[in-house]
Amino acid sequence: MEIEIPYVRTILINAIVEQVHTYDSGASHLRILQETGQMDAWSWLPSTGQDAERVLKAEVCAMPLETSEGETHVVTRIQPRPELDVFNLIPDQFGKRDDIVFRCRDVVDACESEPLRRFLSNVFSMPAVYRSFWKCQASKAHHHAYVGGLAVHSIEMAENVRDTPRLTGMERDVGIAHALTHDVGKLWCYAEGGAHLYALGHELVGLAQLHGALERLGCDWPDGAVAMRSLLSGQWKRHGGKPLMAVGSLVRAYDQASAENDLRLHGRHPHRPWSPSKPSGDNVLTFRR
Repeated sequence: MEIEIPYVRTILINAIVEQVHTYDSGASHLRILQETGQMDAWSWLPSTGQDAERVLKAEVCAMPLETSEGETHVVTRIQPRPELDVFNLIPDQFGKRDDIVFRCRDVVDACESEPLRRFLSNVFSMPAVYRSFWKCQASKAHHHAYVGGLAVHSIEMAENVRDTPRLTGMERDVGIAHALTHDVGKLWCYAEGGAHLYALGHELVGLAQLHGALERLGCDWPDGAVAMRSLLSGQWKRHGGKPLMAVGSLVRAYDQASAENDLRLHGRHPHRPWSPSKPSGDNVLTFRR
């Protein structure tokens, strides 16, 4: 007697694995996230543990399963892969604008420094950054004061740095990394229960929260870690000081320009920036040969 063994289809993907809930039966409800989206899944594997400092990047083997409530997946293997680039594992729909996650990947790809790319991947692998960067405001009541404003503002600045002519490769890379992370401390300042952090300021909060990522950058490139710590601290802005690298002043200028542009788009805002009127014909200087 021949018994036909049904074909079992499995998928193998690199993804972020989030543990939604674990039941007394030993079953775990998981969320699997990657560039193209996210899916719910179930697993009876031993818990891999949820790291508070970084999301779980892993190679996942899963089997689609039809149930009375629709299709789900059963995860049969989770192989942690901490070296994976997190930007390929951020769902496109995380962005409040359709193109914002793609633009983030694109500008990070312009960073040619491997230590800085790893630094950025480590920063965005922090659970608070991975999830909240895309929906946080850039300010409470000033520029980009809307859901998703922080990502729009930071990525716009990084794109401006990328497109600036006559920068050295190192200046461009440091500038991109600084632009993307300069306001990251606001994720904690604006979070529920984070009001007490305002007294410290979002720059120093960000510097403290990125300590682990900066330590790992220091192992790869000590001078790069010094540059990023100095720029992110914001201390050089006090009393008309100069940044450790001139690109810090460039990022600061793009920061102001991005803020003013957003405020102009919202013309009824009380902080709308001043703009000079266009010169009239009588006031335009003409030159003759």
